[in-house]
Amino acid sequence: MNSYAIYYFDTADITRSHVINTAIFTTVLARGIGYKGDDLIRVCATALLHDIGIAKTDVSIINKLIDQLGPDEIKAVKNHSESGYEIITRSDDKLENLAQAVYQHHEKGDGSGYPRQLTDKEMLPIAQILSLIDIYESLIHPRNHRDALIPPLGIQDLIKQEGKRFSRPLMKALIESISIYPVGCYVKLNSGEIAKVFKTNPHLPTRPQVKVLFDAKGQSTSRQVVDLAQENLITIKTCIPPPGMRRIE
Repeated sequence: MNSYAIYYFDTADITRSHVINTAIFTTVLARGIGYKGDDLIRVCATALLHDIGIAKTDVSIINKLIDQLGPDEIKAVKNHSESGYEIITRSDDKLENLAQAVYQHHEKGDGSGYPRQLTDKEMLPIAQILSLIDIYESLIHPRNHRDALIPPLGIQDLIKQEGKRFSRPLMKALIESISIYPVGCYVKLNSGEIAKVFKTNPHLPTRPQVKVLFDAKGQSTSRQVVDLAQENLITIKTCIPPPGMRRIE
C-alpha cells in the first residue's frame, strides 16, 4: 500500500497528493503500533481530513513560495488547522475527537508547533502520528520551493528531531513500519544492479528484500529476489528517484 505513496505526487495539486499519501503512511504506521478495526479506520479518516481547512485559505496564498509569504499570509496558512476543526464540528458535533486531532496536527512534542504550542503529553495520540507523517510525506516529495528528499534522507532529517519534536517510540515505529527503504522504493546496489524493494525487514531497516530488475550493465534480468538480511556482501548504495522527481543529497 505504501509503495503508491512513495512516488505519487501531483504537481498540479500538491494538497491532494499530500493528503492521499499522508493517509496511506498514517494508516501503515498506526497499524504497525497496534491500531485495528474501527480505530484504524478513524485514523485513516482523520488523515484524509487533516488539511480540510486549506479549503478556506485563499488559493493565491497557497500557490506562493514560502519565502514570498508576508506575515498576514503566513498567519492565514496557519489558520487552516482551526478552520479544519470548525468545518468538521459544524458538520457533525459527534466528531469532536477527530476534529481535535485535525486541530493539533501541526503541534510538535517540544511545544514549537501551532496553533497552541502543545507538548506531546497534551496532544492526542492520533495528532502525534499525523504531525510526524505530515512532515515525512512533505520531505520525500517535491514542493514548489524545493526538490524532494529521497526516503532515507527524509528519515535522517526526522531522526535529528527525535526526542525533541517527535518521541523516540514514534520514530522507532516509523522506521519499523515504513522503513528506511520503503516498499516500492528503487535502489542501486553496491554491485551496480538496480532493484526494487518489495518487502522490508522491520528489525533491519537498511536491509530489505529486493527484486533485481537490471544488472550492472543496465540489462533487464529475470527479477531475482535477494534478501539483504541474508546477503552480508550486498548493500544498498543509494535510493533512486523516479523520472520527474529530483532528489536532494
